[in-house]
Amino acid sequence: MGQLFGVKKEAWRYDGGRRDLLVGANGVSTKCHPIDQEMMIGLCTKQGSWKSDPTIGSTLHSIVYLGTPNLQAEVEDHVRKANPIAALLANGDVEIDLITHETTPGGALLVAVHYRNMRLDKNRVQRISTYT
Repeated sequence: MGQLFGVKKEAWRYDGGRRDLLVGANGVSTKCHPIDQEMMIGLCTKQGSWKSDPTIGSTLHSIVYLGTPNLQAEVEDHVRKANPIAALLANGDVEIDLITHETTPGGALLVAVHYRNMRLDKNRVQRISTYT
């Protein structure tokens, strides 16, 4: 647990849509469990974009042929291999229930991951999403 930033009880919530920290109505950044933060960073960060650690993130952006019949399998493979998602899966910190995708007429790929944080409530399914 806490592969990116060490073992912590809470972390800043990352907003994948804005690719920034999520700020509440009071102007203060909101917090979440570190596992949830790592899932969001792994899915929503383009691998190679962090100069401090270019291995962080996913390679979903490298999928160019959005009309192939094996697109679902390709998306699932990219998500499960994302860093740190692969480590979280291997360590038993998360279980992925479902990975879905949509394509837009403009050529964007939308991806949603439904997962369980095994360090919190194992019965609660959480959803995160991103786009390329």
